[in-house]
Amino acid sequence: MFRFYWFTLFLLTAIASHAAYVLFVPGRTFDDKLVQTVGPDSSNRFLILSSDQAQQLVPASGPSDIVGLCRFDLSKGPVVLQTTPPKGFWTLSVYTETGTQAYALTQSQVGDSFAVELTENPDIIKKFLSAVDATQAEQEAISNEGWRISVSDKKGLAVVWVPLADHVFRTAAEARLKTSRCGPKSAQVSGG
Repeated sequence: MFRFYWFTLFLLTAIASHAAYVLFVPGRTFDDKLVQTVGPDSSNRFLILSSDQAQQLVPASGPSDIVGLCRFDLSKGPVVLQTTPPKGFWTLSVYTETGTQAYALTQSQVGDSFAVELTENPDIIKKFLSAVDATQAEQEAISNEGWRISVSDKKGLAVVWVPLADHVFRTAAEARLKTSRCGPKSAQVSGG
């Protein structure tokens, strides 16, 4: 019985350690790599990555592709991403801190420019309180223009990817994308 107890304890500890590693280390590793590549002060700002940075973080991107990103932090409230992507094909993908894709948007769904409000999924108590407070529900209905994306984590990443057939088009496409902004909804949105 004594050996069975220790074997069971060892087995449960091994399972818990493996689960923790599988669940948390890949996201943490990517976040560390992201901070090393773009810097620690890159939250709630829109950044356009150089070709080298883009290929470090997004290995599938080509050398002429443009990758812009917003590392958002919702701990102080909603974040708004405003962008004017270049003409042609592009995608916006929103990921949670754990790497789960929360939303995707392409050029076929929007016009020349758009804004996306990123919010945290409310917990059950917040949902109940907002259902009781009719005034708050009316305000949310009024401000619900464009896209509102709710994510399960307080932090995440919004990536605008513009694949280009030739490096010649990069300068014009990058100039248009540089007008993008990412920042708290309550404050003036700052660019990168």
